[in-house]
Amino acid sequence: MHLGGTAVPDWLAPFQKPGPVTHVGLQERMVRDFRALLESTGGGYRADNLLLAASLCQQLLASALLQAGSVSRAHTNQLGRLHAFMDAHLGERLTLDDLAQAGHATSRFQFIRDYKRHTGQTPMQAFLHRKMAHACYLLEVSDQSVAEVGRQLGFDDPYYFSRAFSRVVGTSPAHYRQRGGRQP
Repeated sequence: MHLGGTAVPDWLAPFQKPGPVTHVGLQERMVRDFRALLESTGGGYRADNLLLAASLCQQLLASALLQAGSVSRAHTNQLGRLHAFMDAHLGERLTLDDLAQAGHATSRFQFIRDYKRHTGQTPMQAFLHRKMAHACYLLEVSDQSVAEVGRQLGFDDPYYFSRAFSRVVGTSPAHYRQRGGRQP
């Protein structure tokens, strides 16, 4: 795994303490995510496998950092509630104000800054990525058309959905489905 950016030393600092190894304990979710990460490597270097592996790595690192005590429990719970809110509203067009309100933020600027500091992306980027991860899932397991998948995720214009999907995933929804074994 390659990590880049100016915040990497801060993220890795809890793991580079001299002395005994920091044990994060046996966390059911971390074990499940790690097993899923190992299983994702069997699919090769397809875009969907890499996207899944990157997402699982992010979750594992975040969980490990939380267990190591580098992020407060209160902030962890707040992020968890915000992510649950995002997941519950994937079919809607949420605004930054909607997300800030769900995150109980007093300032939009502070909300963006804090969220990006802890996750590496803005709240709107995270929401879009969550939508596209769900779109990948729907394209893999359903026979819905690309337009129907887009509508289900709050995109009225199928062309806009396709462009957004391509920008995030790196390929068109139809091509993604073809490479996943399903025909458009």
